[in-house]
Parts: sequence; C-alpha cells; structure tokens
Amino acid sequence: MNAVKIGQTVYVHFGTSDPYTGAAVNADSLPTVTIEKDGVAMGYAPTVTNVTTGLYRVTIVATVGNGFAAGSTYSLYAAAVVNGATGRDGIGEFAGTTQTVDDAAPVGAAMTLTGDYDAAKSAAPAGAAMALTTTERNSTADALLDRAGGVESGFTLRQVLRLLASVLLSKISGAGTGTEVFRDINNTKNRVTSTVDANGNRTAITLDAS
Repeated sequence: MNAVKIGQTVYVHFGTSDPYTGAAVNADSLPTVTIEKDGVAMGYAPTVTNVTTGLYRVTIVATVGNGFAAGSTYSLYAAAVVNGATGRDGIGEFAGTTQTVDDAAPVGAAMTLTGDYDAAKSAAPAGAAMALTTTERNSTADALLDRAGGVESGFTLRQVLRLLASVLLSKISGAGTGTEVFRDINNTKNRVTSTVDANGNRTAITLDAS
C-alpha cells in the first residue's frame, strides 16, 4: 500500500469494457467513485474524467479540508453502467501520511524518492524501488570483481576468471611436452605457462592475470 502525503493531489485510472465483447467502451453515463476512510464512506466525491474511450481518470485532492488525515487508510471503488449492465470494483487504496513523497504520485504506482540515498532509504515506504547512485554501483562492482583477495589471497574474481578461461577456452601450445602455454581468449598474451614432468604433473606455473 502506497503512502500519500496529506495535501497531495492523487490520480487513479480505471477502465470500462463491453460486458458482452470485452472491448473498451465508455460507460452509459459518467461512472462514480466512492472513497472509504477506515472502512466508512466519505462525503468527499473525487472528480472523474473520461480520458479516452473506456478509460477514466480519478482526481483526488487529499487535503484536510476534504476530510483526509494522516494515519487513516483509504479504499476506492468505482461504479459504472455499461450497455445497461452495472458493475463495481475496487480500484486502489492508500494510507494518509505526513511524510514527504513525490507530488501527484498515482495510487498503486512506484514512488520515486529524491535527494540523499541513505536518507531516502530510511524514509522509503515499504516496497518502494530504490535506485543506487553511481558511487554505490561502482563500489558494488569493485567488491564483486576487483576487491583484493576476492577469491584467493592476491587474486580477484576477475583475475581468476581470466585464468580459468585461458585454460578452458583458449589456444594452447606445447601440449604433451614439458612446457604447455595457454593464451588469453583474444590470443594477445600468454596467460598460463605450465612446466610438466614425464608423468604429466605440473611442477611450476607462471600466471599472468593482468
């Protein structure tokens, strides 16, 4: 459930369709929308506008003067008559708050918080999507790929992947001899040089993960 700061204007959309064909059509007359405050219908009637065929916009001015208050929960349902058939359905809900959120945030839509990221995290409503800053993205990537000792002491994940790819996927020379050389994937340098004895045991290895 999204939070709406008291004083905001909130927009909600709903559609109507032909009960027999399912095609989008306008209602026989302008639909009505009822708002319940903590389960009790309010006297406030939001504005309903026909945006296009079968699509309506509900404009809710959530001010104290219109009966809205922080700490209360609001549920919306629309009633419409289409081709003589009457239908009703819930179209959204929100909670009143004194917390600052984006102006004109639609009920049920993702809210975008602006400003300091750490402060936004503590103020974000449950379920709101948070975007990482460039610094945080870079820090995360560095921690995953280039943090010293990420796999073994002195080896990052990126370096180990380069060495593994060299042995598994790249060109090799000297196979079956005392010195086997594994190239990088782009065939620009020797990644792994392995000294092998007569039994095939590796006795020395030179690595270049740069």
